[in-house]
Parts: sequence; structure tokens; C-alpha cells
Amino acid sequence: MFFAVILSEAKDPRIPRVPRKDHPITEYAYVYILASSFRHLYIGFTTKLEQRIWQHKNQTFPTSFTARYRIDQLV
Repeated sequence: MFFAVILSEAKDPRIPRVPRKDHPITEYAYVYILASSFRHLYIGFTTKLEQRIWQHKNQTFPTSFTARYRIDQLV
């Protein structure tokens, strides 16, 4: 189950929010930015950050945008 965080409710991102009873958060999502040496950028989001970065670095999906442009440096 995933619920979006309303930006107007996000006071300080360093302080964890206590989930409201009507909007339970079972896991957290991460937004990440990757770059290539050729100045291409990729913005993604995932709930499993380490696994997703590993996939980008090892080109698990060879026809993907990040594999084609060799975007694998975490910003």
C-alpha cells in the first residue's frame, strides 16, 4: 500500500512524519537522481533504493534510457 505525501504537509523532511490512522504508510519511497558523464539526468523513485541503484549500475534492463546513455552515477 502506498500513499503520496502532500507537500503542503511536509514541514521538515528530516523529521519523520507520524502516519495518520486514515493514511497508513507501510514503507517509505525514495526519490533519486542519477547522472552520466555526458550530463544526462534521470530522476526515479523506488521503495528499494539499494536494489534499484544496483540495477542501474549493472544495466539490468539493457534497452532502458539509463542503460543507453550510461546513466549510473548517484547524485
